[in-house]
Amino acid sequence: MVLPTPGTGRRTEMEAMFSCLGVRPLPTLEVDERLAWVTGVTDGRGSLIWYRDVVLRAFGSRAEIRSFTPPLLRPVGIAHARRPLGRAARAFIAQAGHKAPVREPVR
Repeated sequence: MVLPTPGTGRRTEMEAMFSCLGVRPLPTLEVDERLAWVTGVTDGRGSLIWYRDVVLRAFGSRAEIRSFTPPLLRPVGIAHARRPLGRAARAFIAQAGHKAPVREPVR
């Protein structure tokens, strides 16, 4: 598998995902340079997990592209300053937080 360098944020996230899935990939290329990821895959050195829209742009028809079923999802959050927000920001937060639990930061 083509993977980011050990110890980097991206690699740590991937290792956490692999751990949850009970998977231990065999790295064939460990590098942070994205062009090297593309070259590693097109040269047949390994497979790569990357965002689908980026994969489509980076590889086009030069590689077989598959999606996970069910899709992998990553929770995200919204952070903003502790001060009154403008109307647009309040509307965005209200829409984004629809039916989502609100968690106050730990102090």
